[in-house]
Amino acid sequence: AVESTQSTGSVYSYLTDNACDALQIQESAADQSETKFVQVEDRVVRVVSRGNFSTSVGEKLDCNSGVLHSVSITGMTCFRCSNAICAAVKATPALAYTVNHTEGTGVFVLPRGIDIQLILSVIGSLLSGKFTATVVQ
Repeated sequence: AVESTQSTGSVYSYLTDNACDALQIQESAADQSETKFVQVEDRVVRVVSRGNFSTSVGEKLDCNSGVLHSVSITGMTCFRCSNAICAAVKATPALAYTVNHTEGTGVFVLPRGIDIQLILSVIGSLLSGKFTATVVQ
């Protein structure tokens, strides 16, 4: 198991009908200091927060709590690299995630009991080992 300094957060998921609603949720989340990040995928907006979050825009799907893990990722050179990692992580039990290829970082929210080693292994197995992921202590 990988040891790391962990914090908890909640993932608030909203279904939106259009890009304007998704943008409005993102802007509302950005205005709150407790927001860690926002993930937009298809019509679902996930707000990861260390506090409470609510909005009247979109349909609230669920709220799950999890453990936030900060990860350093080497080997990423462009947005295609971060997209490849996101596509692979999508198939894991991660509640939400964000990957930044320019900073070489990622933040992953996992349900309690799921070891971050799962995500590190998935990332490390991509593209014949092009990427290396380690937990930020």
